[in-house]
Amino acid sequence: MRIETNTLLYAGHLKCPNKQSNLSPLSPRSLTGGFRCERLQITERQFNACYGKLLSSISFVSSHKLNFCGLVMFHHRHCLLVLIVLAGSSNCWAQLRRGSQIELQSRTIQVGEWTREYLLRVPRKSVKPAPVMFGFHGHGGTARNAARTLHLEQHWPEAIVVYMQGIPTPGMLTDPEGKRNGWQSGPETLDDRDLKFFDAVLEELKKDHKVDDTRIYSTGHSNGGGFTYLLWATRPKVFAAVAPSAAAAGKVRNLLTPKPVMHLAGEKDNLVKYRWQELTMAGIRRINQCDDEGKEWSKYGTLYPSGIGAPVVTYIHPGTHRYPSDGPELIVKFFKEHQLKAAHKEAVSERESQKDD
Repeated sequence: MRIETNTLLYAGHLKCPNKQSNLSPLSPRSLTGGFRCERLQITERQFNACYGKLLSSISFVSSHKLNFCGLVMFHHRHCLLVLIVLAGSSNCWAQLRRGSQIELQSRTIQVGEWTREYLLRVPRKSVKPAPVMFGFHGHGGTARNAARTLHLEQHWPEAIVVYMQGIPTPGMLTDPEGKRNGWQSGPETLDDRDLKFFDAVLEELKKDHKVDDTRIYSTGHSNGGGFTYLLWATRPKVFAAVAPSAAAAGKVRNLLTPKPVMHLAGEKDNLVKYRWQELTMAGIRRINQCDDEGKEWSKYGTLYPSGIGAPVVTYIHPGTHRYPSDGPELIVKFFKEHQLKAAHKEAVSERESQKDD
């Protein structure tokens, strides 16, 4: 599928988005001078690579009463590409929305007394068993918000991607009355309703699609990151790697078994305190028997090798509780580096049996 739109190109330079792209919303100054209107054809995949920041610019369009239905800016070094879709284009917004979602399907599943919801993306024409990535929103969030923030499917088109929807849950740090959506904070709480939800969705995926059992992953932000730690603790044989963000393992830290993990933390996080996250990261390095000294893995990212095949990457950025913009791409990079091996499964089983003894 190709999408044809009216666009404005700055200086006539066109570069397709790539791994080094830095996307950001337009500013009012960006809309003055130096532009010319041209006709541009872009593939659906190229548009989707830019779309991650499109929705964040819609509020700017609305507040400035601009006559566009969408805009996004892509810049790389000295080249700049601005896609501005004119509101007058016939049916363009519906067309672009269909392309941008990359076939995210809304699904429901009955889990006990609850009808639970999730968003699902399945790759087209997949003949091989596909990896699966689960993404979990924070407390007060939604599956659709997680999809817009993480957009994991853009970075790994061959993967099955699931964004699960939480339900009203008492928060550990906010919302003690449980009026907002979230996830259970520990095992055997709230009748394990969210763990049962995960189990039911994974079972349905395996029934309906070709799933690669050696490449199942989980990531989540804040409360969703805490739930990722809980999944690691209670479903250790399921995951090849996990990547919690702005979260602490808390009460489940002593339940964790060696597993490749990437932890993302902001040094100025005032909600899930950075000190709490430091303790979590130190704890998982001990569990995974990592080297004391790390080496550079990415900007802000440090890799701690593990002698038992369970490395830890700590991504420590100078920001707050907000999700880092380059997080999704780096998380997918980390996931692609790890596959569940038979030897690792045996090590997990052995440690579990030792705990039982």
